[in-house]
Amino acid sequence: MKYLKSGFFIITSSLLSISLVTALTTKSYKDIEVVKGNTYSISFDKDHNRLSNYTGNSYISGDAVCKTLSNNDVHIAYQNVKYSGDNWYSLPRNSEIYNASKISGISNISLITTSNSENLTLYYGFSARSDEYSLSLSLVAGETYSFDFNNISPNYFMISNDVSTEVTINMMEITFSCSDTYIPNYGETLSINGNVATYGMYPYRKVISSYLSNEIKSKGISIGNGYYSYDNQYYYLDNNTYFTSRAINWEVISNNEGQYELLSQDVLDGHIFDTNTNIFADSELKTWLNSDFKDRAFMLNDSSLVDEIIILGKDDIPNKQSKKTEYSVYKGVYNTSNPCTRYWTSTTYNDTVCYVNYTGVVGHDKDLTATDVGVRPLIRVSSLK
Repeated sequence: MKYLKSGFFIITSSLLSISLVTALTTKSYKDIEVVKGNTYSISFDKDHNRLSNYTGNSYISGDAVCKTLSNNDVHIAYQNVKYSGDNWYSLPRNSEIYNASKISGISNISLITTSNSENLTLYYGFSARSDEYSLSLSLVAGETYSFDFNNISPNYFMISNDVSTEVTINMMEITFSCSDTYIPNYGETLSINGNVATYGMYPYRKVISSYLSNEIKSKGISIGNGYYSYDNQYYYLDNNTYFTSRAINWEVISNNEGQYELLSQDVLDGHIFDTNTNIFADSELKTWLNSDFKDRAFMLNDSSLVDEIIILGKDDIPNKQSKKTEYSVYKGVYNTSNPCTRYWTSTTYNDTVCYVNYTGVVGHDKDLTATDVGVRPLIRVSSLK
C-alpha cells in the first residue's frame, strides 16, 4: 500500500501570512497553495538568539527558541557546543547546530568565524538533520562567508564539526522567503541514474531535538510499521526514539531488460544471522529480511513488486566497504571513527558465516548470534511492473 503525504502548516506574523494546504488523493503526492512572502531573516550573534543562559566552559546540548526579525519562532537544536562570551558559540569536535522546525525556502546563509577554518561542514535538505546535500566551508577569520544553497531553497540546515579543531562562530544569518514547493523524495517510485538507484525508505538519522520529538509525538499521524507523518516528513519510532527517514540508495548490480538487482549502498540495520544454522536460506536473517525489513523498507511501495530479499556471498559483492547509518549504529552494528561497519554475507565457513569488516576485508570469527554485524540487503525489482 502506498501512503501519501498530507498536512496543514501556517506561519503568521505582522508581515506575513502563509498557508500550505495539502489535498489527499489516491494517486498524487499533494497539491500545495502558496502565498509567497518577501525575504526574511534570522540573526545569531552574542546579543541575538543565544541558545542557552549557561555561561560556563562545558559542552552543552539542547533546544532553543530563536526569533526571526519578524518575531517568528524558529527552534534550534544544538549538540556539544560551547558558550563563547564575546562571540556566538564555539563548535568543538562532534558538535552540531540545526533547525528543528522548518524554515521554508532558505535562500542564503552567512557566517563569520574568529579563525581560518575548513573544519565545518554545512548540510542542507528537506528534513531535520538532513545530509542530502553537503558543503565543506572554507572560512577566513573575520570575513563574511555567504552561500546561496545553489538555488535549491532547502527547509533545513545543519552545521557540523567532525574534526578536532574547535571553531568559534562570531555571527550567523539565515535568509528565507517562506516559499515551499519542494516535495521530498522517499523512494516512492524506482529511480535509476546510471549505476545508482533509489527505491523504498528506511530510518536514518536520530532526532536529537526534544522539541521535534514532542511535536512528532503530539501531532504526528501513525501510518503503520512504526512510521509517523509530521509536517510532510516521515519519521520512524523505535523504543521511544524518533529517526528521520530517507530514500534508500542502491547500487545497480545487474540490469537484464529492466529486471534490476540492487544492493544497498549502506548497512541499513543490525540483526543476528541465526541461533543454530549457518545456511542463509534457512536462517532467521532471511525470514526477517522478507517480513519485518520488507514491510518497513517498502512502506510507501507495493512490496509485492520486490522479489525475495537476500544477502550476497563474499565473492559476489562489489565495493565491499559499506557505510553505517545512525539507525544501524543504534541497532548495535560495530561503531568506530571509520564511517564504514561490518555486515553479513551468505558464505559459510565451518560452523559460522563470513562477514565483511569495516575495512572491506572478509572475516569469519563472529558467532551466528553476534549483534554487532549489520545487514546489507539485495533486492530484485522490475521497472516494467
